[in-house]
Formats: sequence, structure tokens, C-alpha cells
Amino acid sequence: MLSHLISQETLLRLAVFILLGFVFWGLSLRFPMRGFVHQNVKLFDGFFIFIALLLAGLAEEFLTPAVVVGVDAVHHMWQNGPLPDLSLSAPVKLLLYLLCVDFCSYWLHRLMHTKTFWSCHAFHHSPKKINWLSGARGSPLHMAFIVLPGLVFSTLFFIHDGATIFYIIVLIEVGSQHLTHTNLRLPFEKQLELFLVTPRMHFIHHNHNKQYGDSNFGSYFSVWDHLFGTYTDPSTVPDKDRLGLDADYTMGSLILGVRLKEVAQKADV
Repeated sequence: MLSHLISQETLLRLAVFILLGFVFWGLSLRFPMRGFVHQNVKLFDGFFIFIALLLAGLAEEFLTPAVVVGVDAVHHMWQNGPLPDLSLSAPVKLLLYLLCVDFCSYWLHRLMHTKTFWSCHAFHHSPKKINWLSGARGSPLHMAFIVLPGLVFSTLFFIHDGATIFYIIVLIEVGSQHLTHTNLRLPFEKQLELFLVTPRMHFIHHNHNKQYGDSNFGSYFSVWDHLFGTYTDPSTVPDKDRLGLDADYTMGSLILGVRLKEVAQKADV
């Protein structure tokens, strides 16, 4: 059953995830961000690679058939409707893919920060130290929200393209995830944040203070945060090194992501 769920594409993602992870981790040790202490990588973090792999396999197993049916219907209506047949080059389709995925992911990310859906997202915000493995933390519903935009638009834009474009997308997606969850100082950060998400920008999103945690929702591009008023300049945030949640929840409730249960406080004796 597990071997059926873990496809070759998923194993490729795992290999790229680990390889690029060590690359970014090494760079962060040499060029750490200012204002943040060293972000330790613990053996316990590695457990979530397996969890993320299993959840991603389950999501693809059950979501892919429905997405393919929907995309086939859209292509049929497009080809048989009044709209012209637009032939786009691979670079243009890749850019459109990234923009569409990031735009949808931005709004899904904001949705997960609402009161209704916060329980499914809190697990991702639970680490007090952020490292390249932290992006793998997520409840089942969180993982579904994360993979759905890419699954839809990759099928829509690249339905007739070969494997090369898939490899490029994997490198971009995994590299972006590692970059934003790694304590790595980039040159010209202030200028880059006009259009791209930087590590320090995303670390502010993981701040324990909800005022800052409810900002900087973008994954690839920062333009959505600038356009919709959710950008927080990291240089204006005090106590930026305090990450994680402002409440202590049980690990079981965080992983399930259904109803968060606070850890019982021991009585003073």
C-alpha cells in the first residue's frame, strides 16, 4: 500500500528535498541572518519528512483523479468554445504557473489563519526553531491546501509537456521552501522583498506574536502581500527571534489539526 502511494515523482521530491536541504543548511551556517540565533536541526524534525511524504502521497492519490477530470473538462470547453487556441512557450507557461499557484496559495494561506481553519495550520507554526525541515510540518488538511494549487495548475498548463518541466518545478518549489525556512542572510534583502519572499520575511510570519504572524503570507512572490496590505517589514519587528505559538498544545492535536487541545498545566506544590 505504501509503495503504491509513494510514486516515483514523490521519491524524486524527497531526494531533491534532502539534497537541497543540506545545501541551504550549510549556507545558513556560513551566512546566518542578523537578529536570529542559530536554528538547530534536531533528529525529531526528520520524522516529519516521512509524515509529509505519506500525506503528500495520500493527497495526490485522492486529489489527482478529481483534478484531471476537471482540467480535461476545462480543456474541452476551451478547444470547443469561442476562445482562441493560445500557444504559449514553456518559459511563459512556467511564469504563469508560478504566479497562479502563488496567488491561490496566498489566499489559502490567509484562509488557514482564520479562526475556522487555524487548527489545521497551527502545527506548521509550532516549532520554536525554524530550519530546512520545518516546511515539512503540516496536518493532513494543511498538506491538502499546500499541494492543491500546484496540482491543479501543473495539470492545466503542462498537460502535454514532458518530464523536463516537472523537474524544473520541483527544483523551484523545494528550493523556495528551503530558502524561506532557512536562517540564511541574502544580499540586498530589502530590494528583493519588493517582489520576492526572503527568509527574514517568512521568519517574521512564524513570529509568536499574532500581529506579525498574520502577515507575509506569500510563498514565492511578495507582491500579493504588498498589494493586499499584509506585508510586514522585518526591520520594524522587535523581539523577532521569538518564534512558534503563543500557546502550548498537545502534539497529537497539532498533528491531527482538527481541534487544538492545550497542554494541562501542573498544579504548584
